[in-house]
Amino acid sequence: ILKDLYNLKAYAKQYILTLLMFAFVGFVIGSSAYSQGLVTLYLCMMPVTAFSLDESSHWDRYALTMPIGRKDLVAAKYVMVLITIGSAFILSGIMTVVIRFRMGESTDMQGWMADGLSLAIILIYGLLFCSVLLPFSFKFGAERARMIIILIVLIPVAAIFLISHLVDLDRIDLGALLAGINPLFILAAVVLVTFILFGISYMISCRIYEKKEF
Repeated sequence: ILKDLYNLKAYAKQYILTLLMFAFVGFVIGSSAYSQGLVTLYLCMMPVTAFSLDESSHWDRYALTMPIGRKDLVAAKYVMVLITIGSAFILSGIMTVVIRFRMGESTDMQGWMADGLSLAIILIYGLLFCSVLLPFSFKFGAERARMIIILIVLIPVAAIFLISHLVDLDRIDLGALLAGINPLFILAAVVLVTFILFGISYMISCRIYEKKEF
């Protein structure tokens, strides 16, 4: 983990400048959702950068000569993801607070609840994003995994686009469908399922890495 953080330190200025740009744009247009989404997606790219640096330096061959198990190397990448997404969650939360006060909406409780839900959704998406990305990165390497990233981003967008055109969403009474269901229960269930899938992703990556030759 420290090795990845030290390697990524060389890109610190680039990351900081990009994050500041996202924060500035979100501040100017008064959209916390914009900042939240871009910050999370951008920071989720950090594990891919770490994979690329490992491949260019042949880190895996060297690491396996030390008393480090393959599962430990896989676990390090998943812990890195948790650190990255946790950082995105905190930064997005700070940006949301700043934008709320800038827009003069600090007393809008419904707005705060909507922002909290947005943060939770981004956390879930970030975990799911990396749950799919990491096994492919271990299997095919960072460069091919970049193509997977594009698909991960485009598939949900395409699915939403198709559904919106094939289904008359105005006729669906979401209030009736969700009547009697606690939204917090649904959110908690989704978060639980997301972490379960994250764990399954880790086990898949361990199997892939155990069979990989260097």
